[in-house]
Amino acid sequence: EPIADEPNHEEPIADEPKDEEPAHELGLVILSPKNGSVTDDHVITFEGKTSPDATVTWSRYEADINDDGIWWITLKLEAGKNVMSFRASTPDGQVAEASVILYYEVPDTKFSAHQKWEAVDGTPAKNVYYGTAKPGTLVSIVSEFGSKKVEANDNGQWETWVAFEPPCNEAFKVVVENVGGRAEFHMKWFCGEEETNEFTANQKFGSCGEPVPYDIFWGTATPGARIWVESPYGGGVTYTGEGGHWEIRVEFPEAPAGKVFEVAVEAEGGGFKVFTFVANPEE
Repeated sequence: EPIADEPNHEEPIADEPKDEEPAHELGLVILSPKNGSVTDDHVITFEGKTSPDATVTWSRYEADINDDGIWWITLKLEAGKNVMSFRASTPDGQVAEASVILYYEVPDTKFSAHQKWEAVDGTPAKNVYYGTAKPGTLVSIVSEFGSKKVEANDNGQWETWVAFEPPCNEAFKVVVENVGGRAEFHMKWFCGEEETNEFTANQKFGSCGEPVPYDIFWGTATPGARIWVESPYGGGVTYTGEGGHWEIRVEFPEAPAGKVFEVAVEAEGGGFKVFTFVANPEE
């Protein structure tokens, strides 16, 4: 007969309890900007603190974070109230959320408008217009021979080019309008002539009795050359077009009545000519 094992009457020794670390609750703090702040900055950097192993996101964008758990992210604001909600998450599934409210007041931007050239050549007849306006508002460039609209960007800047179909060698008016103001320009399209590199300069009036006296100068030079018009009481700069033609309207707001003074025209690369002008000449 095989000998059966004798029963063991000793109680099994239970595992001794181990000290477990309490679960750490994930936190998410927004350090700046302060809740309820008002700003006129379109772009803001948000900073905060959380666990170093967490990932912080706003919408689909992820913030940078360092070894101390300091996180930061740069975002654009919309005009008015902005509720910016952030989310932190860890690899073990913990989640935390925090929000801050900001108010973005769009700064007032004064309307301004500029025309790049007063005379152009080449086909089609194109010119560039640019300036400032209240962000998001439309700027209209309108003429009898071509028009266009452009929207001012978030920084209040706008720029566009417009193609015209004007008659040859005739000046026409271009009006630029916005809710903030209006500006008028004159431009001319040189066409039907051969390209020239020879410097020439001409003066249209030589005197003017308008409240803001002005004169018009035009001529030819190397295509793309800069043209300076200078005097003690006013001047301007323009460029020749592809065919070598240029034209500019120059105002002399500080010119004393009845005084004759010189106006010099100089071309980049060579060319110089002097004219005389008198504002409000005596009758």
